[in-house]
Amino acid sequence: MNKKLHELTDETIKEIQKLEIVLPEIYNDIFYTKANDLNIKIDEQEKEKALMYAMNKIQKMKDETEKSTRLLKTNIQKARTAIVEKNDNDLKVIEEAVISL
Repeated sequence: MNKKLHELTDETIKEIQKLEIVLPEIYNDIFYTKANDLNIKIDEQEKEKALMYAMNKIQKMKDETEKSTRLLKTNIQKARTAIVEKNDNDLKVIEEAVISL
């Protein structure tokens, strides 16, 4: 897949991240509007490649979000324990871990 198509797909994904609900038609509209704005012509083969690239990228984002959510939940549980035990050292470590998320 060429560089312009990667950039187009990345820009489309950035745009859909702002939306609460994304139906395939919405993704399609945004994708082709941006393609038109950038004067990019897309044939069927490129369209399929762009869709697969987008789906893989969205899946990776979903996986990373789920991982971060699990880590945050774990750190919240650890923080509760550290607060009850008044363990400032653990709280500092937890704070750093949360900031890195």
